[in-house]
Amino acid sequence: MSWGNQTNPVLAADYRRVADFANEYVKTHSYDEPLKKSGLDNLLRKYNIKINSTIFQYSDMCYNSTNDGITDKFMDSIHIFERVDYYHYRILGEGYPFTGEIIHYPGRSHEYIIEGEWLNGKIITWNPGDEEKEKEYYCQAIKEFEEIEDYTNDIIGTEKIVITKQRVNQSVFKKRLLKRYESKCCLCCVSGNDMLIASHIKPWCEADMEERVDVNNGLLLCPNHDWLFDKGFISFDDTGAIMISSKLCYDNQVFMNIDDKQCIEMSDKIKEYIQYHRTNIYRG
Repeated sequence: MSWGNQTNPVLAADYRRVADFANEYVKTHSYDEPLKKSGLDNLLRKYNIKINSTIFQYSDMCYNSTNDGITDKFMDSIHIFERVDYYHYRILGEGYPFTGEIIHYPGRSHEYIIEGEWLNGKIITWNPGDEEKEKEYYCQAIKEFEEIEDYTNDIIGTEKIVITKQRVNQSVFKKRLLKRYESKCCLCCVSGNDMLIASHIKPWCEADMEERVDVNNGLLLCPNHDWLFDKGFISFDDTGAIMISSKLCYDNQVFMNIDDKQCIEMSDKIKEYIQYHRTNIYRG
């Protein structure tokens, strides 16, 4: 970690000491147990690992989280943790073949920006509009869904759908929808990546492999509107104007923040999927 040695040798020594501990720890302990910061503090004290710097941060040692974006500092840092959520970390150790998004939390915000991803221990940066990267991510997404198919072969019904939707919401599919809709519900503009769902227009269980990761087969929706769309209580006409099922009473329309003036942006490619939704899912 050259940047640490150059700017703060005490901090660099702390990172090295914690990394050496983590590398030994994972040899005898499971990767599955995430810990809060306080839990990590207690663990280091238990093994007599002393932190001398006042600016030491676990988040600076994460594979999938960065406080400053994908900078030279991040590239040269020691990575030993997975940030499971805003407060929890999982110990993986150095050299772990990590696959997943690299998230940037600007300042102290709980909102995040996707800066790139790891693929089997290799960092891939993400640039919107880069067709080669789009293709690379697209191919990786198909691979991920094939792995889901293998993993869920012995699982049926609701449990399989839940597992798959969880994986979808962590995938390239959601990443591309976040960029397309600027991290806002495309119907009501609710924002916050954690509050938004990558909703398939043609359902996952009825789509082929390419349709499952086609960004045109997706809408970025808040939980209320995702549920209504998934259950067929709302759909859209060929212009993007909302269609509200007669089976959704007015009081529930108000409660779920639905009105007949709402619309989405429509394209020819999205229209093909919406037509399927109107024909096969919308309740009329």
